[in-house]
Amino acid sequence: MIRYFPRKHLTALTLLCATVTALALVPSRESGVDTAEVSADRVVIELPPITADKVASAPRIKPLASEAIVTPTLPVEDAVSTAIKNLPDLPSIQPDVASLEIASVQKTKSPEPVDPWQTLTVKSGDSMSALFQRAGLSSKELYRITSADKKRRLYKIMPGQRIRVLASDGRVEKLEYLQTELKTYVFDATGDSVTVDLIEKKPEIRLAHATGTIKGSLFYAGKDAGLSERQTMNLANIFGHVINFVYDLRAGDHFHVVYEEQFLEGKKIGEGRIVAAEFTNSGERFSAYRYEDSEGYFGYYDEDGTSMRKAFLLAPLNYSRISSNFKLARKHPVLGKVRAHKGTDYAAPTGTPIYASGDGRVSFSGTKGGYGKTVIIKHAGGVETRYAHMSRIAAGSGKRVRQGQVIGYVGATGLATGPHLHYEFILNGAHRNPRTVLAKLPKAKSLPKSELARFKSTIATKVALIEGLRQTQVARLESSN
Repeated sequence: MIRYFPRKHLTALTLLCATVTALALVPSRESGVDTAEVSADRVVIELPPITADKVASAPRIKPLASEAIVTPTLPVEDAVSTAIKNLPDLPSIQPDVASLEIASVQKTKSPEPVDPWQTLTVKSGDSMSALFQRAGLSSKELYRITSADKKRRLYKIMPGQRIRVLASDGRVEKLEYLQTELKTYVFDATGDSVTVDLIEKKPEIRLAHATGTIKGSLFYAGKDAGLSERQTMNLANIFGHVINFVYDLRAGDHFHVVYEEQFLEGKKIGEGRIVAAEFTNSGERFSAYRYEDSEGYFGYYDEDGTSMRKAFLLAPLNYSRISSNFKLARKHPVLGKVRAHKGTDYAAPTGTPIYASGDGRVSFSGTKGGYGKTVIIKHAGGVETRYAHMSRIAAGSGKRVRQGQVIGYVGATGLATGPHLHYEFILNGAHRNPRTVLAKLPKAKSLPKSELARFKSTIATKVALIEGLRQTQVARLESSN
């Protein structure tokens, strides 16, 4: 810090230090100390008294230019005192307050708070027992929590889902099961009993659109258009009553789709329903608009309010090919005997969903001889449908099912050489060829006249969106030509 003092201050300090040093070496006359009595271990230098005339004749320290010469003319004691009094004021040195404050904050900064919740991500093969072990919780606590789960939601956890646990001294206080981004089940175990509450978040709905052209299959066209596999299947289900997507598709067929996307806090979390669609097949245009009627039922209708549904689906699954048609005489591939094949075989990979072809009630669900795992549904109007060789059944006997509801999955149980669905259509007790009889069946009930005005008003915006997509595609084709 000395280098920051002004030069004249340093000169004065130098003189002061020289004077004080000289005084320290002079023995005091008043101390009464006799030099003869000083121990031999000490060397005492006796200096002659310093008088004012000697001080005046002492060598002077040459001052720097422009600095005054200080010549003490007083006794030494007075000279020192006077020099001290005449020292100029030194600049005050202020501490770096900001640095001190930062250092103080850094020194006293408290550690980051520890989250008391444990977050466990479900991995493949995980069970609630494995998750509780990972969290350091006992099987007793697991039983206490799962006993309150009457719908056994915690037994249906899937990879990627999360479980959050708040525990104290090995006892669960709260558990959160994040089933989806929108659904969380909260198990509160702070009291004597465990309660379960559902917390649902509402996503922001935005509309998206896609346009595709058929080159090979609907699946690849949907993928090229940016549709997910799920949305492509939804599109097929909407038009599955009027278009056979295996036999009727032609290169150059095209479609337009307007569908919902779900956002939560600005992040896309999933897809919603198709709200409007148009499919042009072999030059014929079909339109479909989602509409919920005044009683709360929804369906897809064309611009005139006519339902896109028929009483039965043209095919109860999304299949790759028909491996065997309806024949009254066919050599059985397993038994080797000629016998009637009273249904249609749809080849598809194992696990492909099978849908109820129409509304009805399940009259049989189980294993049925050479049919393997089978579901039989009775419908209105004397119609019965049969679904055989399933790998797994999803619909139990006695249950009511709606058209398009999953009732099982493709397999090869019973007398089957490979995975496929054997589908039978029985009308008034007689087996009929599904591919020919379904084309003659009437459509499902359309909207009544009292509902048409509301329907037209509701779909007006959707109609405009589809027309806009159609015009855009026409303009693009014209510019490319």
